[in-house]
Amino acid sequence: MNGGPSRAAAAGPLRASAGPLRASILAGSVYDWILAVLILWSPPALLSFFGLPAPAEPFHFRFAALPLVALPFFYLLAWRDPDGYGGVIGAMIVARLTGFVYLTLYGAARGEPVAFALFGIGDLAFAHAHALLARRAGFTRRDLFPLFTSR
Repeated sequence: MNGGPSRAAAAGPLRASAGPLRASILAGSVYDWILAVLILWSPPALLSFFGLPAPAEPFHFRFAALPLVALPFFYLLAWRDPDGYGGVIGAMIVARLTGFVYLTLYGAARGEPVAFALFGIGDLAFAHAHALLARRAGFTRRDLFPLFTSR
């Protein structure tokens, strides 16, 4: 990567209908960063707000914030150039669905507090928004999941 425009961007302007998709990508990135800040710098406030007990080992709790800090930087590549980074949009949909499954379904099976399901539902909402808006913007399965589709 040389930092220049992607091939898709060089071919023409951004999809006119990608505005709502870009807004959902930006909102998801900001959501992750806000949550990361709360986990890293104010875990007691976050935990008490949701009625969760303080973890015995805060290091591991805070470690969970690292993906929330890092992933939005990749998401913002797709925000800046959705046509050139359609695969990133697909990956963010999969990441959000994985968060939903882990926080909601696996958490419920393990008897974790219901508050974790709220974060899982947030991930599901972003996954749904990204998928729906990508479809409306004209992205195909091949655009979103290039590793899993034939050429």
